[in-house]
Amino acid sequence: MTTPQGGCAWVTGASSGIGAAPAPLLARRGWQVAASACRAEALTAAAAVAGGILPVPVDVTDLAAGRAGVDRIETQLGPIGLAVLNAGRMQPMTARTLDSGAIRAQVEVILMGMVHCLEALLARLIARRRGHLVVVTSSPGYRGLPGSVD
Repeated sequence: MTTPQGGCAWVTGASSGIGAAPAPLLARRGWQVAASACRAEALTAAAAVAGGILPVPVDVTDLAAGRAGVDRIETQLGPIGLAVLNAGRMQPMTARTLDSGAIRAQVEVILMGMVHCLEALLARLIARRRGHLVVVTSSPGYRGLPGSVD
């Protein structure tokens, strides 16, 4: 597995939820960490929890923003050796409150956000012939969530 000597770590969705945990953990284990999320204030607060975390606001639904984020990270911290692609969005709804627009927004973040990050990063990892990817997906893909049906 990639070690802190193999490059820096990039964690998306790092401002809250499950994504808030990996960045401080990796920093405590000696990694230089770039933490990304679309909410800059929440990201800065989450990054302040541990030293060694560079907040890099990125809206993963925007491919150009993802590319700019990867460029900034690799310019400031060096090559990305570990990427934890974890950006997500959850808006609980029931059968009575079903909203296709809200579902589309979730798909844009969870699925296309991951694809955008991969597109921004994969060619670099392939060229270097090193690096690791961790892709965190949505738990409703395994089973329904309480309150999802009415």
